[in-house]
Amino acid sequence: GLHPYVHAETEARAVADLLVVALDICDELAITLNDQLFLIGYSQGGHATMAAHQMIQEHYSSYFTVTASAPMSGPYDLSGVQAGIISQGGVYPNPGYLPYLLLSYNEVYHMYESVSDFLVSPYDVLLPPLFDGLHTMGDVNAVMPDVPNDIIVPAVLDSFNSDPEYKLHKYLELNDTYHWLPSAPIRMYFCEGDNDVNYMNSYVAYDSLTANGATGISLKSSGAGLDHVGCALPSLLSGKFWLDTFRLDKLKLAFDFEFESYIGAGDGSLTVHVNGGIPPYSYLWSNGGTDSTISDLPFGIYSVEVWDATGCPADASIYLPVQVGIENVFAQQINIYPNPITDFATVDFPFWGSFTLRT
Repeated sequence: GLHPYVHAETEARAVADLLVVALDICDELAITLNDQLFLIGYSQGGHATMAAHQMIQEHYSSYFTVTASAPMSGPYDLSGVQAGIISQGGVYPNPGYLPYLLLSYNEVYHMYESVSDFLVSPYDVLLPPLFDGLHTMGDVNAVMPDVPNDIIVPAVLDSFNSDPEYKLHKYLELNDTYHWLPSAPIRMYFCEGDNDVNYMNSYVAYDSLTANGATGISLKSSGAGLDHVGCALPSLLSGKFWLDTFRLDKLKLAFDFEFESYIGAGDGSLTVHVNGGIPPYSYLWSNGGTDSTISDLPFGIYSVEVWDATGCPADASIYLPVQVGIENVFAQQINIYPNPITDFATVDFPFWGSFTLRT
């Protein structure tokens, strides 16, 4: 059937309803959740991500709280930036997206009684069957003219261009996805070379959301020279890594240490502290230790691997220093010169050789 392309409410409600069902499934299967929710999507998925984030925050808050979202190369400004595809005569990389939008909105809003009221012949006959869910955009593009708005009935196009109150303007504005105040971070990804979804969609959305009072909104270019297809993979990877920074199940490691008191004392210690994940934690140090703290250590580099109860891993390395005071210098026969020191100092250790340091 005809998919309601870039219709914000349909996109958002589909996402939210599926998530509610997923909650029930997790409950039936006794799957423990950590109450974090991340949204990410590209192109129409970017528009859907923004719309779903808003609907979940405003209408599904008893079920979910969005932790962060990463909409990418989405047509957020349908009534402005994207409307240029309708109003301006010009070549467009995928002209089939224009009838996709018009047919979808007519299905939802019943703007016209007949397809022939807004599409000229032969497109009023050729195009509708291609949006049955069984054809590709390539099939649609093959029958489209290079200039998309050549398919629009001239009187409709004139009304759209001359009358800001024309009904299609109203329905496009209803599906702009930046008229709200998000309470969770949003990062929008785009590419300046994208001729399908102009990157200015992201800037318009950013300006509007920040003007509404949002503070956690950011923009990120995935590559100035990339087109809509080329922009997808780097955006998705970068967005995923950004969302990972908010994950509670992703383990974060920090260290406390006690110096080795002097070279050869072997009395240093290291403790790793774990944030995130689900305890209890398992540890494996490079010296074979399996507790959070290892003791009786000489100075040097140590590494540790940590796993939480679900098997989520993390690893890190740290340098355990040695504390060398003036008494240790003489006791270990360490020489420091020249005296007085100017720009550089050389330190001679009896067993480790010489090191030159800039002061």
